[in-house]
Amino acid sequence: MMSPFEAFYPSKNSVSSKHVPTEGELKAFAGNCYDIGIPCIPVKIYWDNKKQRYEKKFLDKWSVWQTRAQTEEELRAFSWQDVNGVALVFGSKAKNDLYLTAIDYDVKGNLSEENKKKGLEILAEFPKTCVEQTVNLGLHLLFWSVKPAKNINSHHAQTGIELLGSPHLCIRAPSYGYTTLNNYDIAIVEDIEQLYLHAMKKHGIIKEQTHLQQQPQAEYQRLHSGQCIQCNSFTSTLNQENLCNTCNQQYSTQPQPQSVSQTKFNEPRPCIQAALQRQLTGSSGHQMRLCIAAELKLYNFTEEEIIELFTTQRDFNYEKSKNQVKSADPTKTLTCKTIKNLGYCLHEKCPTYTQNQNKENNNNTTNKDITKDETLDDKIKQFQEKYGKPLQQLETDLHTLSVNPNIENFILDKIHKNVSNHDDHIIKIVLYTAISAYLSPLNLALKCESGSGKTYSTIQTLKFLPPEDIQYVGSQSPKVISHENGLLLDKNGEPILEA
Repeated sequence: MMSPFEAFYPSKNSVSSKHVPTEGELKAFAGNCYDIGIPCIPVKIYWDNKKQRYEKKFLDKWSVWQTRAQTEEELRAFSWQDVNGVALVFGSKAKNDLYLTAIDYDVKGNLSEENKKKGLEILAEFPKTCVEQTVNLGLHLLFWSVKPAKNINSHHAQTGIELLGSPHLCIRAPSYGYTTLNNYDIAIVEDIEQLYLHAMKKHGIIKEQTHLQQQPQAEYQRLHSGQCIQCNSFTSTLNQENLCNTCNQQYSTQPQPQSVSQTKFNEPRPCIQAALQRQLTGSSGHQMRLCIAAELKLYNFTEEEIIELFTTQRDFNYEKSKNQVKSADPTKTLTCKTIKNLGYCLHEKCPTYTQNQNKENNNNTTNKDITKDETLDDKIKQFQEKYGKPLQQLETDLHTLSVNPNIENFILDKIHKNVSNHDDHIIKIVLYTAISAYLSPLNLALKCESGSGKTYSTIQTLKFLPPEDIQYVGSQSPKVISHENGLLLDKNGEPILEA
């Protein structure tokens, strides 16, 4: 049965000319958008001979309007010369207390004819609404949503369909090459995101988690490595019933999973999707950008699609983003713990956060720190359990180490397990400077290009000193240490006692 949207979808040969909007038309449409509370910016639409398709150049930064309304002065400040389109900024609530969104059917690229047809069938699941044809012969189904929606583009490779929510730009008619195809008003729905997900599930694009995916990660890897869960043996051959040759129980021989995220989720993790709505700055932001690119590659996003998602960044540079995305390794996505350390964890909003927190709390209870209330015998017992040796033996080992004439080489050998021997000059000077704190303190400044390993080598070396004697400071004012450890005085020089 033919989808009703196939009648909307023309062949490339059927479009011979495109309407070129006047400056007045663009300004009038932008003014209408302002009147209903939808921010917009001018855009230049042009033909790219290399890609053989139309591309867009957005002439102004727009991320500021994802969360607030556009002012009339900001709209008037735009230059509408040498542009031929208007792009709407999705994300903020309009004056009608609704969010403008779009279902985007994008057929450019290497989308197969089968997947294109599947996409047209899925479009028929949505309510009747205003439909526009794009410059590259795609379709936009426009909706007002009572609830806000985020971008979902993880199903594009299978259907050509994406949900355009926040943050995203959406070009509309009368922009160059954009045409309204029907006379419907923009439909109002309660939750466009749920409608989208329901349509994808109905057509088998989103599948329910399998029994294996719902298992704890360690158990999942055991099954996928060919290890029998009954007898723990590894069997290289199977009998005709696909059973373990040792205990005659069935087990899986599927290949090892590529990524932690793929074994637990049917789409990119929530923290990955949420991070795209933030400004990713500094070293942690850089690592998160690589993490986002790596994870999206796992879900069949093209490099160009990933680059487009980074256009929301204020420092967006196409060439730099292209190199970052290209270098991202999809087999090395960051773990949830690392993402938490970078500051991009969603905490209670993430479905796996509570589970990880419970495990961490259990570990902390099992391996609790020594408290002031514990007796000396308790401390000695825990110390011996931690290091697996009697206290007297540890004292003997420490004394032997202290008189070792080759202690420097001993420490270097240990550090080389984590740090390259090419950094020995850093390791030695850091070690000597740190030890000087117990004699006549020295100061040290390491200066080299970013990414050369200064911080990593320093931290690994300092692990050989008592942790209570080390304080890590990322940045500080000249007097922060004295203020932190000094005595607070009043204007008369008298100590201020805490209440």
